[in-house]
Amino acid sequence: LLLYYGFTIENNSFDSILLELKMDPNDTYEMEMKKILLLNLSEDLFLDHELKISENEPIISENLLATLRLIVMTNVELEQYNLSNLDELLSSIVNIDNEQRALNKLLEILNDIKEVQFTTTLEESLNRFQSNQLNDDEQYSLIYLIGQKLIIENACHWINNTLSQLK
Repeated sequence: LLLYYGFTIENNSFDSILLELKMDPNDTYEMEMKKILLLNLSEDLFLDHELKISENEPIISENLLATLRLIVMTNVELEQYNLSNLDELLSSIVNIDNEQRALNKLLEILNDIKEVQFTTTLEESLNRFQSNQLNDDEQYSLIYLIGQKLIIENACHWINNTLSQLK
């Protein structure tokens, strides 16, 4: 909204963060197999995913988890999958170690986003927003930033909770 219309809405249910997952650039046989499996797993499974806060769905989708599970697979884990049983990645974990690697990979990506894109913390942005010294442009920018930071914080919280349950 901010880019197209010049304003933002607090707690906008359409706010989201685009995640662009990256595969290892090495052209190894295993990486090529992962790419082929990724393309065949599901129409919705690819390297671009969206995080958004929704009342009806978890912040981390099954498609995102399945993609991460595949990306972090070891060669031994990869040997267990082929086109006939690949859909299992959408409904169940490969093993606890793989799930931990997948969730830690996502946590690393989110922490990188926080470090690169944001110069202030969520708390600092909330405090600044509550001050009465903002013009409209600053207020709208802060609403957008707070929304983005809340999405990341909720995703990190979900990941940390899930990781603690895996132990």
